[in-house]
Amino acid sequence: MRVFLRCLSLALVAVVAGTATSGHAESDRLPSTSLGVTTGIVAGAGPSAKPLGFGFALGFAAAVQPMRSDQRLGWSVRWSSLFQYQNILSNATAARISGDVRLYQADVVFRGRFAPTERSGTYLTAGVGVSLLRANQPVPPDSQRVWAGGLVTLGVDKYVWSGFLLSLDARFGLIGNGPTTFATLLTVGYGL
Repeated sequence: MRVFLRCLSLALVAVVAGTATSGHAESDRLPSTSLGVTTGIVAGAGPSAKPLGFGFALGFAAAVQPMRSDQRLGWSVRWSSLFQYQNILSNATAARISGDVRLYQADVVFRGRFAPTERSGTYLTAGVGVSLLRANQPVPPDSQRVWAGGLVTLGVDKYVWSGFLLSLDARFGLIGNGPTTFATLLTVGYGL
């Protein structure tokens, strides 16, 4: 109970501090880094649609995104680590050894950021990157368990209450090698 009360006290102090801040100067820095948790829906695409089926992903992400509030164009580099559980929402034909296909994906994505309006805290993003993917069992079309390839993303970043960053991304990969997936991911991060 004491731990709960301490956490509640800290949360209230954070709320008061966040609402008591005054307006931003014209060139205030936005949080240049963020750490967050990621969740979403993942589906096999193309030849990987039936072998992987539909599933969900859980993971975490870290990003570097140096920008000021008066900038309209910027960049970011995001690293993410995802644990994907296929065959949860539909049948994955590649699930021959165990009841589901579990994938681990680690990637680095370079993203461009564009603010459609001045000082809105909303950014449209587009990115390209490289990804490593590992499966718990062989997956068609090449019946391997480890791959590396490219990926592309499109998304929206939105700064909300006191440094929190919400990111919604659509991503397509692996490109050029391994099973192909399409994912819609939501990341809730905190800017540091």
